[in-house]
Amino acid sequence: MGLNSKVCVMQLKKISVILTIAMMIAIAAALSGCTSPTPTAAPSGGDLKSGLPATLDYSIQVTGGSTPVTLSYADLKAMELKELKGVSTVNSVGTETSGDFIGVPLIEIAKKAGLPTGEVSFKVVAADGYGIDYSMEQMNAGILALKTNGVALNNNINDDNNCIRIVIPGELKNMWLKMPAKIEVTGGAAKAIALSISGANVTTKKNYALDDLKAMPQKSIDTIGKDNATKTYTGVSLNALLDAVGPKGEYVQFISGDADGYNKTIKISDIRNSPDAIISIGENGNLKNVIPGLSTGNWVGNLTKIRID
Repeated sequence: MGLNSKVCVMQLKKISVILTIAMMIAIAAALSGCTSPTPTAAPSGGDLKSGLPATLDYSIQVTGGSTPVTLSYADLKAMELKELKGVSTVNSVGTETSGDFIGVPLIEIAKKAGLPTGEVSFKVVAADGYGIDYSMEQMNAGILALKTNGVALNNNINDDNNCIRIVIPGELKNMWLKMPAKIEVTGGAAKAIALSISGANVTTKKNYALDDLKAMPQKSIDTIGKDNATKTYTGVSLNALLDAVGPKGEYVQFISGDADGYNKTIKISDIRNSPDAIISIGENGNLKNVIPGLSTGNWVGNLTKIRID
């Protein structure tokens, strides 16, 4: 081999070594910049419910609000799910684990019971009786996980890493309660029930605080009152309230909160024939069923209960 050829070979080897070193430096720099990402909610898209079983023997009870409720697994699946990606936690011996979790926001579960006003806290009790206290901040951040890393979680509390559990980013694993069975809302002041709608012939019972009724779409109507003068009444559509409970009976009973329990029973067909019928909300918060087309003798002041039996 001539001198020129040897020089060329040496130059090629030097270039190869330089390129190799440069590549190693680039890889090292990339790896040194890799850190565990801050857990964030995944962007919407895709079916978060995919892979969840149709049914599962699991439910969670919520008490302490204005409308205590028990949610089945099907109820939870029907709620809007949230995904937390890259959530890590540390157990009591310092072992760190991480994963992606899909479930129902804890605060949305608690809200199903009608949260009291003011500052509240939450005690969550597992199926085995073990309980943990949570703050509002933790409930806002956490979810009731139904899936982890794409796999549906089960209802076996002894299956430590694969059962339904609470997941709260930034908390130690001992705060990730397994198989929560009950949420007890404490503190605050429970909203007083202004109107209850119940009875043997309703699909769903409803309780409303005055604020709940005022927050609904309001309707104003002009009709003749008891003094034979036209008066404006404002309130909530009575037919909409009936629709919300799924009436199955033929008669609706309106009951006053007065000591004598004054009440009137009206055919539901007569109410349906009066699309402007409302539960009026007086300036003092008193409720009254105002049904145009029916005599004012059917109106019940200080209304507190509606029954469909």
